Amino acid sequence: TADVDFSLIRSVVEKMERAPAVFGPISQSRFLQSLGIGYRAQALLETPGISEKQAEDLVEGYKRLVGGADVDGMGEIYKAMALVALPESAEGKAGPPVGF
Repeated sequence: TADVDFSLIRSVVEKMERAPAVFGPISQSRFLQSLGIGYRAQALLETPGISEKQAEDLVEGYKRLVGGADVDGMGEIYKAMALVALPESAEGKAGPPVGF
């Protein structure tokens, strides 16, 4: 965990001669939701034989990762950013990586 100045990173990177594409920052919640954490959590909850304790722990962990401050979550506090190096043939264009 670090206190990161994403706007400073973006401004420095964008001044580079062959600057990578910059995506984000986005919230941890949005990033994990884009990667399918909700579907994975649901699939695990539907696992045959899952105990009530395991289900409770899974739901609490999910809320902690993607929830806001109202549920003591990290989903809106933490952020994600991606820097994507462009190949010579990309001509300054890159699509967003998975999750962005």
